[in-house]
Amino acid sequence: MLLRIFVRSIVKHIIDMTIRLIFTTCIEARYADPVERETAYYTTITNNLNTMRGLPVEYYIVENGGKRRTVLDDISGVHLLYTDTNAIKYTGSNPDAETGLKPMKEMMDIQKICNTFDFDDEDIIIKITGRYGLQNPPTFLENLIQNEGKYDVFMKFFNICTMSYDEMDCVLGLYAIRYKYLQEFNPRYMLEQESAEHVFATFVRRTVAQERILEVTHLGLVLPREYDSLV
Repeated sequence: MLLRIFVRSIVKHIIDMTIRLIFTTCIEARYADPVERETAYYTTITNNLNTMRGLPVEYYIVENGGKRRTVLDDISGVHLLYTDTNAIKYTGSNPDAETGLKPMKEMMDIQKICNTFDFDDEDIIIKITGRYGLQNPPTFLENLIQNEGKYDVFMKFFNICTMSYDEMDCVLGLYAIRYKYLQEFNPRYMLEQESAEHVFATFVRRTVAQERILEVTHLGLVLPREYDSLV
């Protein structure tokens, strides 16, 4: 009887768990040409989808400039959601806190798309910034697919200012976390602290058992600017 229950629980996990990758996008960004930015998103996301072709992953795009038609609508094989979070403005008096506005909006978008498409608790949510390319082969995803059963978080703990390992800091350009943990995170915490990366890394350390966290050393990212060497 106990064996039967155990087998059923494994089967249920396999059936219910889906790996879902979310491209985050913001076409109307400060100090950026929206036409060039929109084109860059289209090109990079399309190339990434080709790189990941054949992987057991469902793909999503979230764009925060409000419902309208963009070239993102022309990308096939993805679920697309428009939100209004880009309209949120910082109204506080602490100038340092405003640095957390962008990652806060991004996290709100991620949680919004998870709720809209009714993700399951055991789903693995991969977040990638839409302007970041993936090296071929996509080592981060291949590693995740092979080890999904052993870990709940796949993250590079790294301080992008000092360019060095930091167990309480992380890279937000590409990471993965099981949805049941992501639901517990309050994006507004990112607005109240100087470093959104530190806030999220601290949340992960305090929420997820250490043995369920895979500390990634190589993300396999191709960043849009040549002087950005972080991969």
